[in-house]
Amino acid sequence: MDTIVAPMTPVRKSGVILVRISGDIAPALPFFETERALKPNSPTLALFRSHIEPLVTDKVLLTFFRSPKSYTGEDILEISFHGNPLIVQTAVQDFLSVGIRYAERGEFTRRALLNRKITLSQAEATERLAVAPTPSGIQKAVSALSGELDNALSLIYEKLIALLSDIEANIDFAEDTADEANIYSDYKDRLKELRDELKSYADRYLAAKKALEGERVVIAGKVNAGKSTLFNYFAGEATAIVTPEEGTTRDILTRTICLKGVEFILTDTAGFRETESAAEREGVLRAKEALKSADLILWLVSPEDTAEDPAALVTPLTDAKNTVIVGSKADLCIENSSCK
Repeated sequence: MDTIVAPMTPVRKSGVILVRISGDIAPALPFFETERALKPNSPTLALFRSHIEPLVTDKVLLTFFRSPKSYTGEDILEISFHGNPLIVQTAVQDFLSVGIRYAERGEFTRRALLNRKITLSQAEATERLAVAPTPSGIQKAVSALSGELDNALSLIYEKLIALLSDIEANIDFAEDTADEANIYSDYKDRLKELRDELKSYADRYLAAKKALEGERVVIAGKVNAGKSTLFNYFAGEATAIVTPEEGTTRDILTRTICLKGVEFILTDTAGFRETESAAEREGVLRAKEALKSADLILWLVSPEDTAEDPAALVTPLTDAKNTVIVGSKADLCIENSSCK
């Protein structure tokens, strides 16, 4: 495979910027002056000298990992530069000039997968760990990265192979079977047990996915029900326009918030009503689409809403899917004792 290089940390002014090279590291070594030869898994101080820009030098720390005992299974050189983007950008150009290729997105992890250093689920967990927005998301990603899921699925696979072997043996030697009814019942019980185990892991996967992506909460209701005011309250800023005028929200507004370690994707929608405005009609259509993918719907009902049964309007739109009817504008109810 080609030798690849890429920064492992953001290339911006900072204390340290880490660059990784995977493959044949020999082409990169002429750029470094060291007092001793590189030793696997042992940091080595070195002086970097650019061949492209001779004035660019840096004292760096080299860490060498010899194949196959490395993340990718190949020889790896990790270089800790001082955090000046110009130094790193120049160094990368030096490496490219000697035939090293810039790594594609996720290519280090892909090589680790191809070289059987990690499994597919661990490769996916690596990405999930990098973007997990909540503590529970991090916990689930680390659990998958540790191989817990792979071990569990391997055990299920072994049980399934054993079951298939028993079934095939029973077919081949049917004449030796004394009690077919009990044997078939045993097969069914074992198969049901495996199915239940797989369903359990599928449910856990969906829960983990939800922890990473966040719960989708849609704020909906008729026009001027206080949806944007509630949205701004949760968002912590005046993101949505709030005025006494009806129909000010036309498009979908979203904000991601974290409450007690759980991430929520909050959506503000256009108010539901019949209108001659093409823009507002499009907003209502988008609001209906948002309701379809919502994990939770907060349907706001204001004191001005004279509908006897708000659920009569909500149900056809949401099929009562995770919908909570919320009374809004409580301050008006204090002023108007006729509020229900």
